[in-house]
Amino acid sequence: MFEEHISMVIGPLYVIIGTVALFLMLRAGNMRRPARITVLIVSAILGFLAFTPMFPVQFQQLLLGRGPEDRPIIAAAAIILLLVLSTIAVGRIFCGYLCPIGAVQELMYFIPSKKLIGRYGRIFSIARSIVFVALIMSAVFGGIALLEWAGVTAFFHLRTRSPFFYIFAAILIVSLFLYRPFCRIACPLGLLMSWSSRLNFFKIRTGSACTNCTFCEKQCPTQTAILAPDRSGECYLCLRCADKCNQDAVVYRGRKD
Repeated sequence: MFEEHISMVIGPLYVIIGTVALFLMLRAGNMRRPARITVLIVSAILGFLAFTPMFPVQFQQLLLGRGPEDRPIIAAAAIILLLVLSTIAVGRIFCGYLCPIGAVQELMYFIPSKKLIGRYGRIFSIARSIVFVALIMSAVFGGIALLEWAGVTAFFHLRTRSPFFYIFAAILIVSLFLYRPFCRIACPLGLLMSWSSRLNFFKIRTGSACTNCTFCEKQCPTQTAILAPDRSGECYLCLRCADKCNQDAVVYRGRKD
């Protein structure tokens, strides 16, 4: 009942308030690790309690020709469009902190373990493009919600009797070692945001104190080219680069700052 009546209000409201608050915190340099973890936990809890804001799932519902909870499809489409466009201004704040699907993977990656960091970006990009096309084709021509096979809905609804629950649970286990596998391979909205994020005004950049040591890039779980910000579509604003910079030269700022 909680989910049915207010999830459509809580989700967009949480994204709007969260995006503004996180933007201001990033600009002020106040996004320390405890604050980041707190936001991620809140986002994950919302995912379990109200299944919101689950815009990747809603994107698939749009492909199937229906809005979430059988509400007007144009409203959901407008929200998702605004969400994608917002990345042009502020970067992938939604992906990084407000999406429950991304949040649970991020929290898993915080758990100490051997991390698999390598230049897998091109492989993941190709795989996600293939999955994106498959999602569109299966939804439009077959009426199949292919994304459901990844177990997102079953997992956040705690449907432990569903085999799909364990598929997403397995993805989370992989998230211990490999950064955000679902986001980087299977998320259709993530693909669109990756494209729009290449154009964003505010992003992670290096300041005048940068010595071009490339240490920040070595800390990045997606191996994003921080020193070449025009190629930073896979930056989730995790700030691991800033945490490890000895010169405090890695900052979130606009083009003209």
